[in-house]
Amino acid sequence: MIFFLSKTEDPKLENELGPGFTLVAIDEYGSKEIPEATHEVDCGGYRYYGPNYERGPWTLLAAVLMNLHASEDVGKVWYGSDSSTPLEITPEGVNEISLHFMTHARRPYHRG
Repeated sequence: MIFFLSKTEDPKLENELGPGFTLVAIDEYGSKEIPEATHEVDCGGYRYYGPNYERGPWTLLAAVLMNLHASEDVGKVWYGSDSSTPLEITPEGVNEISLHFMTHARRPYHRG
C-alpha cells in the first residue's frame, strides 16, 4: 500500500507512476489507515516487498516511491503491506529497502 499527502488539490503524477499503478484521491472522510493522506496509489495487485517479505516487484514499487518523493506536489509518503498500517517512508527508507533488495534478491537465472 502506498499513500501520500499532496500539497495541491490535483497533483500531476499519473504519468509518473508507471504501468499498473493508478492514483486515487481519498474522499473527505480520509483514509482509515492514514488519516493525514490525501491520495492512495492503487498498486494494481502488485505484492508488498520489504525485508523479511521479499515477494513484490521492488524495482517497480521503488520507482513509484522515488517519483512521489521527487514531486513538488507531494509532502509525505507512506508505504506498507495490507496486513499492517503503512509507515511514513523517506527517501533514505527507499534507499535502505533498495540496498536490501540488491543484496538479497533471488535471481531467476544467471547468464554466463
